[in-house]
Amino acid sequence: MKKIKASSELKETNEINYSPTNAHDFNKNTAWIEGNSDYGIGEFIEYSFKFIAIEGYKGELDITQILLVNAYKKNQKIWQNNSRVKQLKIYINDQVYAVINLIDSYEIQTIEIGEISFPSKETTKIKFKITEVYKGAKFTDTAISLLMFNGIGAH
Repeated sequence: MKKIKASSELKETNEINYSPTNAHDFNKNTAWIEGNSDYGIGEFIEYSFKFIAIEGYKGELDITQILLVNAYKKNQKIWQNNSRVKQLKIYINDQVYAVINLIDSYEIQTIEIGEISFPSKETTKIKFKITEVYKGAKFTDTAISLLMFNGIGAH
């Protein structure tokens, strides 16, 4: 089971939501946009994985890569107007795991992160905290269109 939450999210406008689940919906035209009044430094998105309900699971899944589409990639103009993540601090179960620096690119980024395991009968939380941003041309809102994972084992 997977749950996604965020420290904040931008309020819905024109029936478009900016929920943290948008970062994991396989759709570059949606995004999680933090709801802070400035650039979102300190805001985070957190994934919780719990495999206790999967019969026979013995901890054989690992994440080795993050696939990230930075900012709101609905189109090039929206991407430029919104702020983009420059640096993320990654936490595993509230312990600092890594700091990743992102390039200011419209394209998908693949980031090698070592091996993050998911033990059976435990909840594993992975938090991505915004620590630096590339400022948008028009808005202070910082967005992530996709935040997905690759790894080892049957996902």
